[in-house]
Amino acid sequence: MNCPLCRVAMKEINISGVNIDECTQCHGLWFDNLELARLDEKVEGDGEALERLLSYSRRNDSNRGSIICPRCSAKMHSRSFYYKSDIRIDECYSCGGTWLDAGELDAVRNNFKDQDEREAIFEKMISTNEDYLAMMKSQTETQQKTMAIRQKGLLRNLVNICFSGR
Repeated sequence: MNCPLCRVAMKEINISGVNIDECTQCHGLWFDNLELARLDEKVEGDGEALERLLSYSRRNDSNRGSIICPRCSAKMHSRSFYYKSDIRIDECYSCGGTWLDAGELDAVRNNFKDQDEREAIFEKMISTNEDYLAMMKSQTETQQKTMAIRQKGLLRNLVNICFSGR
């Protein structure tokens, strides 16, 4: 498989049971579908190969435009790795692979949010979002009204059953 940027052959390396492809020229990394999720936290993976990959300086040319997937040749899509993050990754919507430029794996691992951190961010986001709070308040009132209507309907049906013999 060739690097989507340099067009040179990449070499496969194994990091804690995850086989990824590295460009020997630009040091970008290719992760097949779901492989990045096995190395995106600091506690995941070990060894000299990982240490070497994490030592590269970050290189990301955000002006380069779309790249072509080295696995299936589909157009890849650039996106922020995290909400409001400056870490841009390239994803293939066809095969599910991910391309990281040199140094981005280190950036991803250093900025990984665990479940508690994500929950705290979510809570902060919703507690300060006036539109969301208004919608939730409205939804709660609607649910309360619906519940009251249903209860009245059930009570009406119960009374009809009890007193009409149906």
